[in-house]
Amino acid sequence: MRRGFSTLEIMLALAIFSIVLAGAIIAHFSAQYWTIVSQTSGEAFSLAHQQIEDVRAEARHDFVSAVSTTSTSCLGALCYSVSTSVSDISPCAKNVTSSVSWQVAHYPSASISLPTIFTSTSSAIALGGDCSLSYPGDWTTPSTPVATTTVNTPTGIDALNGTIYSSESSSPYLEAITPSGVHYAYTAPDNTKLLEPAYAIDVARDLTTGKVYAYLATGPTNISIVDVTNPSAMAFVASTTFSSTSGTNTSGRSIAYFKGNVYVTTDARNNRIGRDPVLYVFDVTNPASPQEVGSISGANLNTSIYGLAIQKKFVGGAPTTLAFLATTLGTGQLQVFDVTSPQSIGTPLARCSVSGGLPSTSLSLLGNDVFIGLQTQTTDSSPAIAVFDVNNVLPPISSCAPIAAASAKAVSCDKSNSQKTRYPYALFATGSYLFALTDNTTPNLGELQVWRTDVSNADASKRLSFQKEYPDSCAGPAMSAIDFDSDANSLYIMAPTGAQIFTGN
Repeated sequence: MRRGFSTLEIMLALAIFSIVLAGAIIAHFSAQYWTIVSQTSGEAFSLAHQQIEDVRAEARHDFVSAVSTTSTSCLGALCYSVSTSVSDISPCAKNVTSSVSWQVAHYPSASISLPTIFTSTSSAIALGGDCSLSYPGDWTTPSTPVATTTVNTPTGIDALNGTIYSSESSSPYLEAITPSGVHYAYTAPDNTKLLEPAYAIDVARDLTTGKVYAYLATGPTNISIVDVTNPSAMAFVASTTFSSTSGTNTSGRSIAYFKGNVYVTTDARNNRIGRDPVLYVFDVTNPASPQEVGSISGANLNTSIYGLAIQKKFVGGAPTTLAFLATTLGTGQLQVFDVTSPQSIGTPLARCSVSGGLPSTSLSLLGNDVFIGLQTQTTDSSPAIAVFDVNNVLPPISSCAPIAAASAKAVSCDKSNSQKTRYPYALFATGSYLFALTDNTTPNLGELQVWRTDVSNADASKRLSFQKEYPDSCAGPAMSAIDFDSDANSLYIMAPTGAQIFTGN
């Protein structure tokens, strides 16, 4: 009888033993890995959740000042990288994502993310409910616009809950278009008619009464208030006249409602520039009795105002209401005023300039970013859009420079004309998009341009990136843009004969 084992048998036994041993080792380390993952994931989740709550607490104190942060948190020998990305959807909504990443030695790296949306009821109330709470859809390929017509040439537009309100240069001066497409023109007895052209409009809801009011800059020197709660039965409420105007043909250029006040800018080209006020503040807490409560002296600006936005934030620990003005002053295209006390508005807190001295044409404010349109005139490469970070442009800092700039695009039909440049006639920023309506006098063809914004990107060239234009050739309809606003993922643009309604995907 043969005793012992052959070499082959020994090798087979060793192979089987190795496989079993390897499986046992893998099972052991796999169990160990998942135990570590479970422990560290719990710690990471707690860190991410805590970071969300920290930013939420900051947002409750000062919604505008809740911004992106990065930090490192070490628990024993293990360190976690924590980052919170905060992006503004609108003045009353922010998209917030808290992310935590970590790596245990000899194991793959891991990460988790917690997304959420913060909203600000106080900001929505301050803006009269005219504030989006949802992130915009995909606007890289906007829909073919739906055209609507108005009785007369529109001068301004505002949309609230899908209803479009337009101010007009001649009777009836105010129209409403419901989401179903029904048109209503303002009509009233002779003693309550709007008798003057309306140059600008802002619509706001009084959340205490539920009523919706249209605030109109009517010329030459008035503001008018109309109850538009029921578009089919719009009712005149009140009007009042600017004080201290000695120039001729003074007219309101832009108007904004904010927390019971209405701010109206005037066209200083027709005023005694540097002498008459160029911004008026009216208390409309009682819409039936608007009261002028303050103004900005032309001596403090010596320029025309082509864009206006109002925002409340904490400055030096105190709640402060700020007015951001786009002006034609080449050494201060963006100017910031403290209007917390309208009766005593002083000199600008900040003057921000863009190289080249081009006058501004438009303004849009989103969070801590102000987008300014510039009236370029000569070449396609001239800067036409500038972005300012206004989180730190207040005292003791008295000046600021843009953090990004870009040139408006020129469509093919511009190329054969001596004046190729387009400049933004109106801007609207929401989420990660900037909508620019461009104008060109030769030919008079307006265009919608869609830009992506990533103003915190370390690569300055990526802070503003062009996405889409409409029309993308000369075959599209001529749109001489007046103003626009967005609701329900739709964009409402005024053309000479009515509204163009675009929808995102």
